[in-house]
Amino acid sequence: MFASAAPTSAAVFEGDVSPMGPVILFNWSSPTYSSADLSSRYAFNGTFSAVGDFYVTVTRHAYTPIAGGGWNDAVSTANYFATSSTLGAYLLDAVKPLGDPAAYATASMTISGVFQGFTPVHYRLSIDAVPEPASWAMMIAGFGLAGAAARRRRPAAAIA
Repeated sequence: MFASAAPTSAAVFEGDVSPMGPVILFNWSSPTYSSADLSSRYAFNGTFSAVGDFYVTVTRHAYTPIAGGGWNDAVSTANYFATSSTLGAYLLDAVKPLGDPAAYATASMTISGVFQGFTPVHYRLSIDAVPEPASWAMMIAGFGLAGAAARRRRPAAAIA
């Protein structure tokens, strides 16, 4: 059975490349919605050095008062996608459902953007050790001695 050991001077580089780069986060909250406020538009700006697909996830918590006290939390999530190398003037609509004007006592929204230009990749780069000059000298001397021994063992041809 053969055992092998990694050379002590070999270098191994290992890591992950991920699209999870620059992230923007905005939090918005409003204490009340008025009955006339049926929709609101929100803009956010930013510039990133990366390129890729920008997506926005919007999570809205709508708290509805419950008769007798307390709140009912209704959560809605939506995703918006855009392709750009920079972020700027992306508008999101937060639309209040028609109906009871007091349906939403409070609402909060989190907007986050991440550039995703490629799939996450795991890499491993291994650099083998190069023999030292003394090792090269011993290897060349070994080949020379093996060649000399083979030449010396050549059988003499018999003349008949």
